[in-house]
Amino acid sequence: MVKAELNAYGLRYQDLLLEDPTVSEAIRRMPPSEKLARERRIKRAIDLSLKKTVLPAHLVPLQKPLEPYMTSSLAEVEAENAERDLLNG
Repeated sequence: MVKAELNAYGLRYQDLLLEDPTVSEAIRRMPPSEKLARERRIKRAIDLSLKKTVLPAHLVPLQKPLEPYMTSSLAEVEAENAERDLLNG
């Protein structure tokens, strides 16, 4: 069900993560092309939502909603934060 909703708007699951300091830092560390793709997906989803429509049917099969793209940078930031907390605590 989540996959269908993400496909309808052309989003990926990790696009929905709330931008706390950890996620913001992970986004900052992503390659520019991946950041741009994320921004475009989010803008497209907002546009589709405002227009009360969904992604055209011929584009839905091209989407990869459950494919992670931020996992490595997010894990890196979380490890650094855990290490910092361990050293400071």
